[in-house]
Amino acid sequence: MLSSTKNTVRCTANSSQQQKRSVDYKQKHINRQVRVKIPTSEDIPRCTTCNQSFSCISTYHNHMRTHIDKIPYTCHVCNKSFNKNSFYRAHMRTHSGEKLYKCIFCNRLLKWKSAYQTHMRMHTGEKPFRCTLCGKSFSQTSSRRTHMRTHTGEKPYKCSVCDKSFKHLSSHQKHMRIHTGEKPYKCTVCNKSFLQSSTHLVHMRTHTGEKPYKCTVCSKSFSYNSNCKKHMKIHTKEKSFKCSICHKLFRTMADCRNHLRTHTGEKPYKCDMCNKSFCSMKYCKVHMRTHTGENRYKCSLCDKSFRHISTCRGHLRTHTKLPHQFDLLMGGVGCASI
Repeated sequence: MLSSTKNTVRCTANSSQQQKRSVDYKQKHINRQVRVKIPTSEDIPRCTTCNQSFSCISTYHNHMRTHIDKIPYTCHVCNKSFNKNSFYRAHMRTHSGEKLYKCIFCNRLLKWKSAYQTHMRMHTGEKPFRCTLCGKSFSQTSSRRTHMRTHTGEKPYKCSVCDKSFKHLSSHQKHMRIHTGEKPYKCTVCNKSFLQSSTHLVHMRTHTGEKPYKCTVCSKSFSYNSNCKKHMKIHTKEKSFKCSICHKLFRTMADCRNHLRTHTGEKPYKCDMCNKSFCSMKYCKVHMRTHTGENRYKCSLCDKSFRHISTCRGHLRTHTKLPHQFDLLMGGVGCASI
């Protein structure tokens, strides 16, 4: 009974102390409010040039620098000027290479806080920027801004030569190389140059022999994904492209386009040596071999080579006696392109 009484007294004492602290804090807050002078219209900082008012004195000082000719922070390396010290310090890192922000996951160093925050979202999976139309989320506000153009149809990047417009800056830059002739991606083996990094990467496979795209039916491999897709249609018998004149079906858009020229009579591909014209680039290349003497297709059984794959396939039948043997060659090692 005595112990219970002591606990009650202690609890009451603690409660009394808490109430007293709360009252003291409130009183101090009231006293502080009394001491603080409520600003009048005369006390609020106001720009003497444009009459804009500010609630914070530091914001006022930063604003005033926009009106003076001499900006206080100047880079001694490139003479670029800044009106805020924080911008100046961030800029100086572009010269010094200093990287203050370190990723706690992969230890990557970054120069700017904004870049660090964006990088961290790669690890956390955070995507705070949401499209208001389709609900898709993005880790960067720039990515969301670019995505919004798929809804609005906006194409802010315009070619100064042909007036073609683009949604993405990267697409605009690639397009401009068509006009300038710039080919920044160079093959280290044959020195051939390319407009795009992707084209350069695919070209390198002609030297390495890499064929990353494999047919799921017959296991034939290809250097190009587009060629693999075309090949797959041989198995599926799919013919998606229809001639608008005779309604003949084709596996690829290119085949359909070339066929259409048999109706229109158009022959846009011309031989540089004899001026003969062709309806497709393929036929023009085949014709050029009559001038160069190139034998592109090689029999894998006797090493004999031929200009045309049809001739090579005809030759292969001299090595076979039964039709199924020829079909086996065609599905495997028949005519190799040199």
